[in-house]
Amino acid sequence: MPFAVILGASELLSGSERNSYIVIPGVILVVAALVRQITLLDENHQLLKIVRGLAFSDPLTGLANRTLFSQRLAETMQPTPAARGPVAVLLLDVDDFKLVNDSLGHAAGDELLRIVGSRIAQNVGIHDTVARFGGDEFAILIRDTPDAAARIADLIVDAFDEPLVVDGRRLHARISLGLATASGPQDSGITADELLRRADLAMYSAKRAASGRVRAYESTMRHEHTDLHLSGQLRVGRRSGLAARTQLLDELRCAIDEQSLELVYQPKVSLSTNEVVGVEALLRWPHPRFGTLEPGDFLPLVRENDLIDHVTNLVLPMAVADAAGWYATGLTIPVAVNLSTPSLNDELLPDRVAAVLAEHGLSPEALTIEITEDVLLASVVRARSVLDQLRDRGVRVAIDDFGSGFATMKYLRDLPVDELKIDRQFVTPMLDDGRCAMIVRSIIELAEALDIASVAEGVEDAGTAVMLRHFGCDVVQGHYFSAPVPAASIRPGVWGTTPSGRDTVEGRIRAIEDRDDGLQHIDIAGR
Repeated sequence: MPFAVILGASELLSGSERNSYIVIPGVILVVAALVRQITLLDENHQLLKIVRGLAFSDPLTGLANRTLFSQRLAETMQPTPAARGPVAVLLLDVDDFKLVNDSLGHAAGDELLRIVGSRIAQNVGIHDTVARFGGDEFAILIRDTPDAAARIADLIVDAFDEPLVVDGRRLHARISLGLATASGPQDSGITADELLRRADLAMYSAKRAASGRVRAYESTMRHEHTDLHLSGQLRVGRRSGLAARTQLLDELRCAIDEQSLELVYQPKVSLSTNEVVGVEALLRWPHPRFGTLEPGDFLPLVRENDLIDHVTNLVLPMAVADAAGWYATGLTIPVAVNLSTPSLNDELLPDRVAAVLAEHGLSPEALTIEITEDVLLASVVRARSVLDQLRDRGVRVAIDDFGSGFATMKYLRDLPVDELKIDRQFVTPMLDDGRCAMIVRSIIELAEALDIASVAEGVEDAGTAVMLRHFGCDVVQGHYFSAPVPAASIRPGVWGTTPSGRDTVEGRIRAIEDRDDGLQHIDIAGR
């Protein structure tokens, strides 16, 4: 092309009129071709920038993706030990995100993730990296001291105190957040992978605690989440242990099919009559390799694989059959069973419950259905329809874990409720935390005003039971009175580990009666 331009120019300078008619259009074509080439080069450059952006960003939220996060974390941890500065990794998971997807649809789930990503990004520094790892998991890289990282973590948690508006609905997003830090040269042995692993362990610990707060990594967490623990394998399975995860799922399916899941029962004690007025059925999985597993260990696997209905169909008849057995011996102990969102969305549930009760000859008044606050995300209208039908048949309804973050006064206004179970995160620390004590007292007074029975979970000592009695709480439940026991252990005068004395429920009740005059030593007002 340059040769053609030179040749054309020489012909034009020769002065021939004929040559000018030929050369001028040629020069124009050459210039046009040059402009086109420059334009293509610019377009290719822009395209390369877009491709590079797509390679390192999450298309849904616009945040960094796992690849970019891992690259920046590796670069931060790469300098020599003496030159390495403090660094922290936060891992964040949206609790029960699958419930939103299942209840409101994937479009609403995507919108929720975009809002979550935006709230996180608004509470970090300009030099920090926020990434979406995939699904409902986010990561934050902070190049600052552990104290600064902890402050950012608290800001992020506080940001989710306000509800999110998703598809025109106000939702409370509860998060679990794990923090791992490396302070600098003194932590030179910590690699990027190890720091990320520690943050993952801390996040899982926060999820198990269901506190909605931050958990910083501690060395004991490694022992809590070894690969000999089912829940630990579930977390690892999301990234690298697909074979182990598949095996666990197969084992769980077999346990459900073979009805090898078991129920234990924890008593509910009336503080006015000093009698056991019911029990709550709690699910256990006696695993051949891991020992007895509690719901928090395997329910995530149940939810993620749509096994909730299968578990409900197993648990409900078992609990009703056990209660019918107690009634047959003259022991009138009602039983409470937990139900989840998919069950409340099933308009045939009242008929199924009635059929189970009729099959075992148990009165509906002997059964309480407990629903956790988060199950009401899906459809209050449908939930009310199902619950109304259950109550019309005589079944009692309780809201479990009240105060844990999802319930609103609207639910208490719109839904038929017989019991309000106060979340243990407020009950357990009452003696040492005046604010928790006042929250519990306010919930008890609210329940009384609405003519709803108040039930306090997580009572671990006599002092807490005494305080709850003076607050006017109706019923208490917790390890102070009895750990959960098999159905066969429920018989008159026998609860807990021994058939008599202070290790029975009756003995514990006598103990709180003896301590009732000790309330003067308890700071109810939190002063």
